[in-house]
Amino acid sequence: MKKTIVFPKNHGVTGWKHIVKKERPDRVIFTGNYFDSSNLMNEELVDNFLDIIKYANESKKVVLLIGRHDLQYLDTRLKIPGFREDGAQMFHEVIDANLHLFVQEYVEDDLIYRQDSIVSDIDSSLIQLIGGYYYINGVPKLLLEADGKPLIYQNQPQRPMEYNIVNGFKVGIYSGYMSNTLQSVLDAQRSVFDTFNIKLNQVLWTKSYLLGQFLNHIVDTEDVDFFVFFDIDSIPLKPNILEILIKMAGKNKIVGSEQVSVHVKGYEDHVFAAPSCFCISNELYNRMGRTRFDFTDRGDDTQELTHAAQEQGIDVIFLRYSHCEKPNYYWKLPNGKTYGYGSTYEDMVYHNFESRFSKVDYFIDKCKEIVEKYSK
Repeated sequence: MKKTIVFPKNHGVTGWKHIVKKERPDRVIFTGNYFDSSNLMNEELVDNFLDIIKYANESKKVVLLIGRHDLQYLDTRLKIPGFREDGAQMFHEVIDANLHLFVQEYVEDDLIYRQDSIVSDIDSSLIQLIGGYYYINGVPKLLLEADGKPLIYQNQPQRPMEYNIVNGFKVGIYSGYMSNTLQSVLDAQRSVFDTFNIKLNQVLWTKSYLLGQFLNHIVDTEDVDFFVFFDIDSIPLKPNILEILIKMAGKNKIVGSEQVSVHVKGYEDHVFAAPSCFCISNELYNRMGRTRFDFTDRGDDTQELTHAAQEQGIDVIFLRYSHCEKPNYYWKLPNGKTYGYGSTYEDMVYHNFESRFSKVDYFIDKCKEIVEKYSK
Protein backbone atom coordinates (compact mmCIF):
# COMPACT_ATOMS: atom_id res chain seq x y z
CA MET A 1 0.00 0.00 0.00
CA LYS A 2 1.25 3.45 -0.86
CA LYS A 3 2.07 5.75 2.04
CA THR A 4 0.62 9.25 1.72
CA ILE A 5 1.47 11.95 4.24
CA VAL A 6 -0.60 15.11 4.53
CA PHE A 7 0.65 18.24 6.28
CA PRO A 8 -2.32 20.54 6.93
CA LYS A 9 -2.15 24.23 7.76
CA ASN A 10 1.61 24.58 7.68
CA HIS A 11 1.76 27.88 9.60
CA GLY A 12 5.49 28.09 8.97
CA VAL A 13 6.28 25.01 11.08
CA THR A 14 9.38 23.17 9.84
CA GLY A 15 8.56 19.81 11.45
CA TRP A 16 7.62 18.32 8.06
CA LYS A 17 11.33 17.96 7.27
CA HIS A 18 11.83 15.54 10.14
CA ILE A 19 8.72 13.52 9.28
CA VAL A 20 9.43 12.98 5.57
CA LYS A 21 12.97 11.90 6.38
CA LYS A 22 11.68 9.45 8.99
CA GLU A 23 8.63 8.06 7.13
CA ARG A 24 9.93 7.96 3.52
CA PRO A 25 6.44 8.40 1.99
CA ASP A 26 5.29 7.70 -1.55
CA ARG A 27 3.24 10.91 -1.66
CA VAL A 28 3.46 14.14 0.33
CA ILE A 29 0.63 16.68 0.30
CA PHE A 30 0.85 20.18 1.78
CA THR A 31 -2.61 21.74 2.16
CA GLY A 32 -1.70 25.42 2.40
CA ASN A 33 -1.74 28.22 4.99
CA TYR A 34 2.00 28.69 4.48
CA PHE A 35 2.02 32.25 5.82
CA ASP A 36 -0.34 32.01 8.79
CA SER A 37 1.55 32.28 12.05
CA SER A 38 0.99 34.08 15.30
CA ASN A 39 4.62 34.24 16.30
CA LEU A 40 7.01 33.64 13.38
CA MET A 41 8.64 36.53 11.55
CA ASN A 42 7.82 37.22 7.90
CA GLU A 43 11.30 36.14 6.85
CA GLU A 44 10.96 32.82 8.70
CA LEU A 45 7.69 32.10 6.92
CA VAL A 46 9.23 32.84 3.54
CA ASP A 47 12.28 30.66 4.28
CA ASN A 48 10.07 27.70 5.19
CA PHE A 49 7.89 28.24 2.12
CA LEU A 50 10.93 28.25 -0.14
CA ASP A 51 12.19 25.05 1.53
CA ILE A 52 8.85 23.42 0.68
CA ILE A 53 9.15 24.67 -2.92
CA LYS A 54 12.67 23.28 -3.15
CA TYR A 55 11.52 19.92 -1.79
CA ALA A 56 8.65 19.84 -4.30
CA ASN A 57 10.97 20.65 -7.20
CA GLU A 58 13.41 17.93 -6.18
CA SER A 59 10.74 15.28 -5.69
CA LYS A 60 7.94 14.23 -8.04
CA LYS A 61 5.94 12.86 -5.12
CA VAL A 62 4.95 16.26 -3.67
CA VAL A 63 1.54 17.91 -4.18
CA LEU A 64 1.11 21.55 -3.17
CA LEU A 65 -2.37 22.83 -2.42
CA ILE A 66 -3.18 26.49 -2.09
CA GLY A 67 -6.06 28.05 -0.20
CA ARG A 68 -7.63 31.42 0.40
CA HIS A 69 -5.27 32.21 3.27
CA ASP A 70 -2.48 32.12 0.70
CA LEU A 71 -4.45 33.57 -2.21
CA GLN A 72 -5.30 36.67 -0.19
CA TYR A 73 -1.75 37.84 -0.85
CA LEU A 74 -2.39 37.67 -4.59
CA ASP A 75 -5.75 39.41 -4.29
CA THR A 76 -5.93 41.62 -1.21
CA ARG A 77 -9.72 41.94 -1.57
CA LEU A 78 -9.84 38.48 0.03
CA LYS A 79 -8.34 39.76 3.28
CA ILE A 80 -8.88 37.37 6.18
CA PRO A 81 -8.34 38.18 9.89
CA GLY A 82 -4.60 37.95 10.50
CA PHE A 83 -3.63 39.37 7.11
CA ARG A 84 -0.08 40.69 7.40
CA GLU A 85 0.27 44.10 5.84
CA ASP A 86 3.99 44.28 6.53
CA GLY A 87 4.67 40.94 4.81
CA ALA A 88 2.09 41.17 2.03
CA GLN A 89 4.45 42.26 -0.75
CA MET A 90 7.08 39.67 0.19
CA PHE A 91 4.50 36.87 0.31
CA HIS A 92 2.94 38.02 -2.96
CA GLU A 93 6.26 37.76 -4.78
CA VAL A 94 7.17 34.24 -3.64
CA ILE A 95 3.66 32.86 -4.20
CA ASP A 96 3.35 34.46 -7.63
CA ALA A 97 6.74 33.14 -8.72
CA ASN A 98 5.71 29.57 -7.84
CA LEU A 99 1.99 29.66 -8.55
CA HIS A 100 2.34 27.16 -11.38
CA LEU A 101 3.24 24.46 -8.85
CA PHE A 102 -0.05 24.70 -6.93
CA VAL A 103 -3.54 23.22 -7.21
CA GLN A 104 -6.67 23.93 -5.17
CA GLU A 105 -7.55 20.27 -4.69
CA TYR A 106 -5.98 16.92 -5.48
CA VAL A 107 -7.66 13.57 -6.19
CA GLU A 108 -5.97 10.18 -5.78
CA ASP A 109 -7.26 6.70 -4.88
CA ASP A 110 -10.87 7.91 -4.54
CA LEU A 111 -9.84 10.57 -2.02
CA ILE A 112 -10.19 14.31 -2.53
CA TYR A 113 -7.59 16.41 -0.70
CA ARG A 114 -8.55 20.00 0.08
CA GLN A 115 -7.21 22.77 2.27
CA ASP A 116 -9.25 21.77 5.33
CA SER A 117 -10.30 18.17 4.72
CA ILE A 118 -9.87 14.79 3.09
CA VAL A 119 -13.09 13.54 1.48
CA SER A 120 -13.81 10.01 0.33
CA ASP A 121 -15.20 10.15 -3.20
CA ILE A 122 -16.85 6.76 -2.62
CA ASP A 123 -18.91 7.30 0.52
CA SER A 124 -18.54 11.08 1.05
CA SER A 125 -17.06 10.56 4.53
CA LEU A 126 -14.89 13.45 5.63
CA ILE A 127 -11.74 13.84 7.73
CA GLN A 128 -11.48 17.37 9.08
CA LEU A 129 -7.80 18.27 9.07
CA ILE A 130 -6.36 19.67 12.28
CA GLY A 131 -3.44 22.06 12.26
CA GLY A 132 -0.42 20.79 14.16
CA TYR A 133 -1.02 17.16 13.22
CA TYR A 134 0.13 15.25 10.21
CA TYR A 135 -1.76 12.37 8.57
CA ILE A 136 -0.51 9.07 7.18
CA ASN A 137 -3.15 7.53 4.91
CA GLY A 138 -5.79 9.60 6.72
CA VAL A 139 -4.73 8.63 10.25
CA PRO A 140 -3.69 11.59 12.48
CA LYS A 141 -0.28 11.32 14.10
CA LEU A 142 1.45 13.02 17.00
CA LEU A 143 1.50 16.76 17.31
CA LEU A 144 4.72 18.43 16.22
CA GLU A 145 6.77 20.82 18.23
CA ALA A 146 8.12 23.89 16.46
CA ASP A 147 11.43 22.13 15.81
CA GLY A 148 9.67 19.11 14.32
CA LYS A 149 10.49 16.61 17.07
CA PRO A 150 7.54 14.34 17.91
CA LEU A 151 6.32 14.89 21.45
CA ILE A 152 6.31 11.97 23.87
CA TYR A 153 3.20 11.62 25.99
CA GLN A 154 2.88 9.71 29.23
CA ASN A 155 -0.55 10.67 30.50
CA GLN A 156 -1.38 9.95 34.10
CA PRO A 157 -4.04 7.39 34.98
CA GLN A 158 -7.57 8.78 35.38
CA ARG A 159 -8.51 9.63 38.94
CA PRO A 160 -12.02 9.42 40.41
CA MET A 161 -13.95 12.69 40.17
CA GLU A 162 -13.47 15.03 43.14
CA TYR A 163 -15.49 18.04 44.21
CA ASN A 164 -15.18 21.26 46.19
CA ILE A 165 -17.66 22.65 48.70
CA VAL A 166 -17.94 26.44 48.48
CA ASN A 167 -20.46 28.23 50.69
CA GLY A 168 -22.46 25.03 50.86
CA PHE A 169 -22.45 24.47 47.09
CA LYS A 170 -20.95 21.41 45.39
CA VAL A 171 -18.55 22.70 42.74
CA GLY A 172 -16.87 20.61 40.07
CA ILE A 173 -13.79 21.90 38.25
CA TYR A 174 -13.07 20.23 34.91
CA SER A 175 -10.12 20.46 32.56
CA GLY A 176 -10.33 18.27 29.47
CA TYR A 177 -7.22 17.13 27.65
CA MET A 178 -6.37 14.90 24.72
CA SER A 179 -3.91 12.02 24.48
CA ASN A 180 -1.33 14.32 22.90
CA THR A 181 -1.07 16.61 25.93
CA LEU A 182 2.37 16.85 27.49
CA GLN A 183 2.67 15.29 30.91
CA SER A 184 4.61 18.35 32.04
CA VAL A 185 1.58 20.55 31.26
CA LEU A 186 -0.74 18.25 33.24
CA ASP A 187 1.65 18.15 36.18
CA ALA A 188 2.21 21.92 36.14
CA GLN A 189 -1.49 22.73 36.12
CA ARG A 190 -2.24 20.27 38.91
CA SER A 191 0.61 21.64 41.04
CA VAL A 192 -1.11 25.03 41.17
CA PHE A 193 -4.52 23.63 42.09
CA ASP A 194 -2.90 21.38 44.71
CA THR A 195 -1.06 24.36 46.17
CA PHE A 196 -4.39 26.18 46.49
CA ASN A 197 -6.00 23.02 47.96
CA ILE A 198 -8.55 23.01 45.15
CA LYS A 199 -9.79 19.71 43.77
CA LEU A 200 -9.31 19.59 39.99
CA ASN A 201 -10.60 16.96 37.56
CA GLN A 202 -8.24 16.56 34.62
CA VAL A 203 -10.27 14.41 32.24
CA LEU A 204 -8.76 12.53 29.30
CA TRP A 205 -11.07 13.02 26.31
CA THR A 206 -10.50 10.74 23.32
CA LYS A 207 -13.93 10.65 21.67
CA SER A 208 -13.21 13.67 19.47
CA TYR A 209 -10.87 16.64 19.21
CA LEU A 210 -13.79 19.06 19.75
CA LEU A 211 -13.76 20.80 23.12
CA GLY A 212 -17.48 21.47 22.92
CA GLN A 213 -18.29 17.77 22.96
CA PHE A 214 -16.25 17.34 26.13
CA LEU A 215 -18.10 20.23 27.78
CA ASN A 216 -21.44 18.73 26.71
CA HIS A 217 -20.42 15.42 28.28
CA ILE A 218 -19.59 17.06 31.60
CA VAL A 219 -22.85 19.02 31.95
CA ASP A 220 -24.80 15.92 30.93
CA THR A 221 -23.17 13.52 33.37
CA GLU A 222 -22.00 15.51 36.41
CA ASP A 223 -24.35 16.28 39.30
CA VAL A 224 -23.00 19.50 40.84
CA ASP A 225 -24.35 22.92 41.80
CA PHE A 226 -21.73 24.79 39.76
CA PHE A 227 -19.72 23.85 36.70
CA VAL A 228 -16.28 25.47 36.48
CA PHE A 229 -14.13 24.87 33.42
CA PHE A 230 -10.43 25.58 32.96
CA ASP A 231 -8.50 24.87 29.78
CA ILE A 232 -5.64 22.44 30.35
CA ASP A 233 -3.18 25.33 29.89
CA SER A 234 -5.06 27.68 32.21
CA ILE A 235 -4.66 28.20 35.96
CA PRO A 236 -6.04 30.40 38.76
CA LEU A 237 -3.69 33.04 40.17
CA LYS A 238 -5.44 33.35 43.54
CA PRO A 239 -6.16 30.63 46.12
CA ASN A 240 -9.73 31.91 46.68
CA ILE A 241 -10.64 31.79 42.97
CA LEU A 242 -13.64 29.52 43.55
CA GLU A 243 -15.16 31.83 46.13
CA ILE A 244 -14.68 34.76 43.72
CA LEU A 245 -16.22 32.95 40.73
CA ILE A 246 -19.21 31.59 42.67
CA LYS A 247 -19.94 35.02 44.17
CA MET A 248 -19.68 36.69 40.74
CA ALA A 249 -21.87 34.14 39.01
CA GLY A 250 -24.44 33.43 41.68
CA LYS A 251 -27.35 31.47 40.23
CA ASN A 252 -28.26 34.04 37.60
CA LYS A 253 -25.07 34.98 35.73
CA ILE A 254 -22.33 33.47 33.58
CA VAL A 255 -18.67 34.29 34.24
CA GLY A 256 -15.79 33.73 31.85
CA SER A 257 -12.54 35.07 30.41
CA GLU A 258 -13.19 37.48 27.55
CA GLN A 259 -12.28 36.20 24.09
CA VAL A 260 -13.25 36.59 20.43
CA SER A 261 -13.42 34.13 17.54
CA VAL A 262 -11.67 35.94 14.71
CA HIS A 263 -12.21 32.91 12.45
CA VAL A 264 -16.03 33.07 12.64
CA LYS A 265 -17.15 35.34 9.81
CA GLY A 266 -19.54 38.06 10.88
CA TYR A 267 -18.84 37.58 14.60
CA GLU A 268 -15.16 38.53 14.76
CA ASP A 269 -15.89 41.29 17.30
CA HIS A 270 -18.36 39.39 19.47
CA VAL A 271 -16.82 39.00 22.92
CA PHE A 272 -17.80 35.78 24.69
CA ALA A 273 -17.10 34.04 27.99
CA ALA A 274 -14.42 31.52 27.06
CA PRO A 275 -13.85 28.02 28.48
CA SER A 276 -10.31 28.91 29.60
CA CYS A 277 -12.11 29.94 32.79
CA PHE A 278 -15.88 29.56 32.78
CA CYS A 279 -18.44 29.31 35.56
CA ILE A 280 -22.19 28.66 35.46
CA SER A 281 -24.65 27.22 37.96
CA ASN A 282 -26.46 24.02 37.07
CA GLU A 283 -29.71 25.78 37.86
CA LEU A 284 -29.06 28.58 35.38
CA TYR A 285 -27.88 26.15 32.71
CA ASN A 286 -31.19 24.26 33.00
CA ARG A 287 -33.18 27.48 33.02
CA MET A 288 -31.45 28.60 29.80
CA GLY A 289 -32.63 25.44 28.06
CA ARG A 290 -29.31 23.56 28.29
CA THR A 291 -27.70 25.28 25.33
CA ARG A 292 -25.05 23.08 23.75
CA PHE A 293 -21.36 23.99 23.80
CA ASP A 294 -20.82 23.00 20.17
CA PHE A 295 -19.24 25.14 17.48
CA THR A 296 -21.92 26.96 15.47
CA ASP A 297 -21.98 29.34 12.53
CA ARG A 298 -21.87 32.21 15.00
CA GLY A 299 -19.32 31.05 17.52
CA ASP A 300 -16.79 28.63 18.95
CA ASP A 301 -17.26 26.37 22.00
CA THR A 302 -18.88 28.36 24.87
CA GLN A 303 -19.68 31.30 22.58
CA GLU A 304 -23.17 29.96 21.90
CA LEU A 305 -23.93 30.16 25.62
CA THR A 306 -22.96 33.84 25.60
CA HIS A 307 -25.26 34.41 22.63
CA ALA A 308 -28.11 32.55 24.35
CA ALA A 309 -27.60 34.40 27.64
CA GLN A 310 -27.58 37.79 25.97
CA GLU A 311 -30.72 36.93 24.00
CA GLN A 312 -32.47 35.87 27.24
CA GLY A 313 -31.41 38.97 29.18
CA ILE A 314 -28.98 37.03 31.38
CA ASP A 315 -25.85 38.88 32.50
CA VAL A 316 -22.48 37.68 31.25
CA ILE A 317 -19.57 38.86 33.37
CA PHE A 318 -16.21 38.94 31.65
CA LEU A 319 -12.83 38.49 33.30
CA ARG A 320 -11.02 41.26 31.46
CA TYR A 321 -7.72 40.70 29.68
CA SER A 322 -4.86 42.78 31.09
CA HIS A 323 -1.56 41.65 29.52
CA CYS A 324 0.31 38.71 27.98
CA GLU A 325 3.79 37.25 27.52
CA LYS A 326 3.67 37.33 23.71
CA PRO A 327 0.85 38.88 21.65
CA ASN A 328 -0.74 36.77 18.94
CA TYR A 329 -0.76 38.39 15.54
CA TYR A 330 -4.46 37.64 14.97
CA TRP A 331 -6.24 37.93 18.29
CA LYS A 332 -7.62 41.43 18.81
CA LEU A 333 -10.43 42.44 21.13
CA PRO A 334 -12.89 45.15 20.02
CA ASN A 335 -11.11 47.61 22.34
CA GLY A 336 -7.98 47.23 20.22
CA LYS A 337 -6.02 45.16 22.73
CA THR A 338 -4.10 42.19 21.28
CA TYR A 339 -4.01 39.17 23.55
CA GLY A 340 -1.85 36.08 23.11
CA TYR A 341 0.33 33.45 24.74
CA GLY A 342 0.51 33.66 28.50
CA SER A 343 -2.51 35.96 28.93
CA THR A 344 -3.47 37.27 32.36
CA TYR A 345 -7.05 38.21 33.25
CA GLU A 346 -7.57 40.66 36.13
CA ASP A 347 -4.79 38.98 38.11
CA MET A 348 -7.18 36.05 38.61
CA VAL A 349 -6.54 33.69 35.70
CA TYR A 350 -3.56 32.86 33.49
CA HIS A 351 -4.19 31.20 30.12
CA ASN A 352 -1.30 30.16 27.95
CA PHE A 353 -3.33 29.42 24.77
CA GLU A 354 -2.38 26.62 22.36
CA SER A 355 0.10 24.81 24.57
CA ARG A 356 -0.61 21.83 22.30
CA PHE A 357 1.44 23.64 19.65
CA SER A 358 4.18 25.55 21.43
CA LYS A 359 5.02 28.09 24.12
CA VAL A 360 4.83 25.41 26.81
CA ASP A 361 7.65 27.07 28.75
CA TYR A 362 5.48 30.11 29.47
CA PHE A 363 2.93 27.90 31.18
CA ILE A 364 5.43 25.76 33.09
CA ASP A 365 7.30 28.83 34.35
CA LYS A 366 4.10 30.57 35.45
CA CYS A 367 2.93 27.50 37.34
CA LYS A 368 6.30 27.27 39.10
CA GLU A 369 6.11 30.96 39.98
CA ILE A 370 2.64 30.60 41.55
CA VAL A 371 3.57 27.45 43.47
CA GLU A 372 6.71 29.11 44.87
CA LYS A 373 4.80 32.28 45.77
CA TYR A 374 2.11 30.49 47.76
CA SER A 375 4.29 27.78 49.26
CA LYS A 376 6.34 30.18 51.35
